[in-house]
Amino acid sequence: MSHDHATDPLVVAQPPTAADLAGWAKVDPAEPLLADAVDAALTGQAHRCVTVPYAADLRLAALRRGARYLQSRQVPLGILVGEYGSEQLRRFDAVTDELEGPYVRVVIA
Repeated sequence: MSHDHATDPLVVAQPPTAADLAGWAKVDPAEPLLADAVDAALTGQAHRCVTVPYAADLRLAALRRGARYLQSRQVPLGILVGEYGSEQLRRFDAVTDELEGPYVRVVIA
């Protein structure tokens, strides 16, 4: 049986802060790039998605994006070298795409 998510009630949330990201990603709250990571995640999300009202799944997606930004700085060229050779850091996160999916702006040119 199929479930129609369009009828689910919207859970309104607040956009995450640097402190929220620090707690969620288990990063030192003194990390100097926390605010930049949250700002980048929220700005990118605002360009791609309808963010008013701000939904709980958008908040989780922004936290995931912010955490990815913080982690990717340790791999500046985007290449991971492991036991089985090298691999490029993935550009997209399927879970983030799923969370933001219902809010993505559709542009018709």
